Amino acid sequence: MKANFRKIVFLVLHGLLVLALALPAILLILRYIIPSLFTSTPRTIHSALYFVPPLLIHLLLSYLGMLPAIFLPRTSRNSIERSLLPPLYMTITLTDIPVVITYLYLSGQSSISFSFIGRIYLFAVLLSTMFLLYMGLFHFGINTGRLLQYILITIAGCLLVSMLVPLSVALDPLHPKNWVADKQFYWLPLFLGVLSAFNYIVLFLRENTQHNLFRYLSLLLILVGNFVYIARFNVIASWIGVVLYASGVLISVPRGRFSRLL
Repeated sequence: MKANFRKIVFLVLHGLLVLALALPAILLILRYIIPSLFTSTPRTIHSALYFVPPLLIHLLLSYLGMLPAIFLPRTSRNSIERSLLPPLYMTITLTDIPVVITYLYLSGQSSISFSFIGRIYLFAVLLSTMFLLYMGLFHFGINTGRLLQYILITIAGCLLVSMLVPLSVALDPLHPKNWVADKQFYWLPLFLGVLSAFNYIVLFLRENTQHNLFRYLSLLLILVGNFVYIARFNVIASWIGVVLYASGVLISVPRGRFSRLL
């Protein structure tokens, strides 16, 4: 009963989050992107709007990726994935919250503080990266009985860091990569991402099985794809990130007698 309640909570909360972020994205397409095909649009606004279509795909993939994750069989081999994948996909979804600022800015609304949304974005980036790191670390034999404690401490730490980082969202609300005043902050998620990738490679080399190959290949593609997508170097890079992310999500889908796609 408790496990079923947990599944329902993730399904409902994640679904509501996806809908809340998809709505402004759809409104941006209807009100700005489609009309921009027939009228001239300032270059800065035009460049921000190009990121909306891949964002919708990213939202859909995050929700679809969570669905099989919450229904993984209750085995010792899947215990870490069953605990971490659902919140991981939810925090990855939350990294799309800049679309709210884009819509509010272009529509001339300021009912919500841009800095508040910016800090939620930083929190989501940090927490999703930490979850990806834990996906590797806990396979090294760390006591999973204290997993909830580690998650709560991590959430508190990410909240603290996101609150302390100086932001300047109002200076360039359409481009999240310019929100952080001190660019050295980006070294933190980058370092955590590199450490996560290193963990996946070491774990695979330690136990070279077909199951582990697809497990860590999936996580590596999700990690790299999400980083490339979030970085927003340009529209092409964002689509490449979405494709890599989609590949990782697809590989993680359970199938057949194995707990993950082969």
